[in-house]
Formats: sequence, structure tokens, C-alpha cells
Amino acid sequence: MRRIVQTGRCRHATQHYFCRPVNTGRFLSPLCKDNVMTRYHLLPVKALLVSASVLLFGCVATDQEAENRLSHTTLHQGLQTIGSGSEIKTIRILNNADDYREVLADYSAESSKDVDFNQYQIVLIDLGIRPNGGYGIRIDDVLEQANHVVVEFTQLTPGKGCNYDGAQTNPYRFEAIKSLKEIVTQEAIAAATCSQ
Repeated sequence: MRRIVQTGRCRHATQHYFCRPVNTGRFLSPLCKDNVMTRYHLLPVKALLVSASVLLFGCVATDQEAENRLSHTTLHQGLQTIGSGSEIKTIRILNNADDYREVLADYSAESSKDVDFNQYQIVLIDLGIRPNGGYGIRIDDVLEQANHVVVEFTQLTPGKGCNYDGAQTNPYRFEAIKSLKEIVTQEAIAAATCSQ
């Protein structure tokens, strides 16, 4: 254990008490015992300061993140496609009505929804062919950055102990994002609960 000699005097040499303020160049008002202070006495104080700063900056980041959240709406989603869909995971950005209608026709018999492409873009997330019904897509957040938009989503995988239909599925989701900036995606993977 490394020791740093303290020049201040303790009130009681056998117990830890605060010394009178002495600037040793490294510490001010350290704890001491027999006029000797160890760096380990400051660990609880350092831990408290680190915890407080993480809490404070975490709240600031969360507030700023809330300001950067963008409006988004799920237009269509499902587990089966009526056309070709995609055999592999695919993410597409659709920024005009013609592309939207054409691509939607491969996924659903639903009519296209009214989307103002002067304000919105559509993100299509297609997980490709999956072995059973335990897969899905959850949009977690849509955040606006300086030059782009981040769409955070989770690929849901079968949960333990859940019974799913053994038929292959092709999970997909059309999400309208209120921004014309470049869209990038960030994916996470999590197990689905049996009720999803």
C-alpha cells in the first residue's frame, strides 16, 4: 500500500479524523491516521463524485435525446408477404409514392396510406424468411442527429418456453419517419415474450 505523508496534525492519532486543511499539492484536507494518509481513504469520495456526475450527465443526455426524437408512425406490418418479399434481411428507404405503392404490393393487400413525401420518408424493415412465428420487429426510437436520422429497432427472436407455429414467416414493417435527412438504422436483438 502506497502511503503519502501528511504534514497536518490529527486530533486523535489512533482514529480517522479530518486534519486541519493542508494543501499537500495533491490532496486538500485528507483523512489521516498517525499523520499518514493513504490514497485508499479517498476511494469512497471518488466513487460518490463519479456516481453523481454519471447521474447528472445521464439526465442531461436523456433530456437532449427527448428533444431529438422524431415523429414516426407504423403504416403496415405483418408476418407473411403476399408476393416475393425478401429471403434475406433487407432495409429499404422509400421516398416517393410510386415506390411505396409498388413495394407495398409485394407485402400486403392493404391500400397505401396517404403520406406527404415532402415531409416524410418510409423505412421498410424486412427480416427475410424465418423458421417460425417467434420473430418480429419493434421500433425502439427515432432520433434526429445533425446530418441524419437514426432509426433504432429490435429484431425479436423466439422466447424460451414459447410455442410458435412451425410455418416459415417473413416479418416486415413499414414505418413513416417525419424527416428528409438520410436515414441510418441501428439494430438490437432480443428474445420475444410469449405474448408477443
